[in-house]
Amino acid sequence: MEKFGTAYTGLGKGVLDIESIIGVNGGLTSENNMFLNGDEQISVIELSSDGIFIGDRQGKVISWNNGMELLTGIKSADAIDHQMWDIIFQLTPKEYQNQAFLNTLERRFVSIINDWAYWQRKIFEHKITGADGTDITVELSTFVTASPNGNLLVTVLRDISSQKQAEMVLVTQHEALSKLNRFSIDLSRLSPEENIEALISRRIKEFTGAIGVVFSGYNPEDRTLTPKHIEMEPEMLEMLVCLFDNHVHKIHSVLRDYMYHELTHTIIRVGSSLFDVTLGAIPYPVGASAQAMLMADRFIRVSFLVEGKLYGTSLLALGKNQPDPPMEILEDFVFLAASAIQRRQTEASLRRSEATLRAITENAADIILNLDEEGTIQFTNRVMQGYEKKDMIGRNFCEWTPA
Repeated sequence: MEKFGTAYTGLGKGVLDIESIIGVNGGLTSENNMFLNGDEQISVIELSSDGIFIGDRQGKVISWNNGMELLTGIKSADAIDHQMWDIIFQLTPKEYQNQAFLNTLERRFVSIINDWAYWQRKIFEHKITGADGTDITVELSTFVTASPNGNLLVTVLRDISSQKQAEMVLVTQHEALSKLNRFSIDLSRLSPEENIEALISRRIKEFTGAIGVVFSGYNPEDRTLTPKHIEMEPEMLEMLVCLFDNHVHKIHSVLRDYMYHELTHTIIRVGSSLFDVTLGAIPYPVGASAQAMLMADRFIRVSFLVEGKLYGTSLLALGKNQPDPPMEILEDFVFLAASAIQRRQTEASLRRSEATLRAITENAADIILNLDEEGTIQFTNRVMQGYEKKDMIGRNFCEWTPA
């Protein structure tokens, strides 16, 4: 297959040594004026793993290597003699294609060819549609060199999608850790009167970017899961309530043994439908209707365990373009939430015990005293006739005797 246009024979050796040129900051005038020296020089571009194309001073493509064919799916014969900006525009994802963008590309290429100094390397990032139809991020590196027929623009495209994805993962993890830290602080500041299920739902929605979150509490007496808090946009919540009004009995999901076992042994589960993540507790037709209304692509179900027993679950709806949250950090989020629930239960139990003890003590017929290590009276449920509590509290028991 012919890879080079007729103008290509005027290229200098410096242009062909593309791998070396990219690594230096400039070139000598003599390098720009040296001509091709056989097929060995041409192979430098052809064997490059990067996509490389070269345009003449009119902006027409005169070289399109194998790397460009593999990267873009466009054959050399379909690229040669076409304007460079037209080719880049063709590769740009459809949502960005418009006349204004094409005009901008043309102006930029023309400016580079005519105005830039030789060997002045410029690097851009650009999204293109790859050969397999998926959008990829490329590093687009350009520089200008001379030929007997005028300036030539050399452009190198390198797929950096993996690098950008790794950077995005790091950014996502950093943001997730920041949200996890804030969640931990919020839990520590939560008062006994505040709704912990509401806080968990609100923060897990922010953490995952979910469309909506439904927190359901588990009742061990009748083995049912019942929604306790729903976190989503008001308009969407209203539609969801209307949808389930005719299926109230379906909301109270009875857990069979295998369901309970699954919920307590698989803390996080991702599924394509509500029927899947709820193990059939939500019937498929009802779940499909809810999924369509929410425009959800998939769901995440998380279980909150307290001392190994099920306390409740959260169902998260994610959109098609929403990435899955970092699962390891989501596990930490669930652990923090479960620990806070357990701590709240312990504190509530302690308050009940204290209230019971206080009621028993205050109603006792005998006088009950509470002393510290030095024997100072800290508490008395009753006082002797003719005395008030203030006469006793704070005095040492060994020194105090009724007058």
